[in-house]
Formats: sequence, C-alpha cells, structure tokens
Amino acid sequence: KLNGGQYQEQSLNQENAIAWLADLEIGLGIWEGVFEGVPGSWLRWCDRAGNWLLTDTEQVQTQLLQAAQNLLATGMDIEQVVQLLGLSEGQVKALQLSD
Repeated sequence: KLNGGQYQEQSLNQENAIAWLADLEIGLGIWEGVFEGVPGSWLRWCDRAGNWLLTDTEQVQTQLLQAAQNLLATGMDIEQVVQLLGLSEGQVKALQLSD
C-alpha cells in the first residue's frame, strides 16, 4: 500500500490470500489453476467479493460460447456454428446439452 510516498507491506490471510487495493477498488490474489496450459499458482485480479476477473483468453472464450448459443437458438446447425466460430464440435454439443 502506498502511504505518504512509501510502500507499506500488506499482510495476507492464509485462508484468503488476497490483497485488497482500496484506492483502485481491486484485489490481487493467488489463484490455483491452469493458465495457458500451465498448472500452478498465479497472481490474479479479483473484485470486492473475491471473484476472479476473467483473463483476455477467458473473455474471448465466453463470448464465443455465447455467440454459439445465440446461433444455435436461431436454428443454425452444429457444423455451421463450428465452422463459423472455430469451436470444436464437442464444445458446441455441450452447449446444446446444457439447455
């Protein structure tokens, strides 16, 4: 934390390893997961409730899956959606199963 031009060390709770940056209204914590194919512990931004913010890759994937759902809802078949969006057939079929 920046205080009077000097940074102060912030302690972390072991159960919830998130440093809240009040001035920025954002948190930075340690997330366990797979990032770009590599499993491990990663620094990741979160909101006030502790929800991890999506990475650019996750945002794009979410948007593609939403677009696929919308296209399927218009009556487009799986093969057309796969070709148009570059998703796998399995990803598109999973969307149909979740409806």
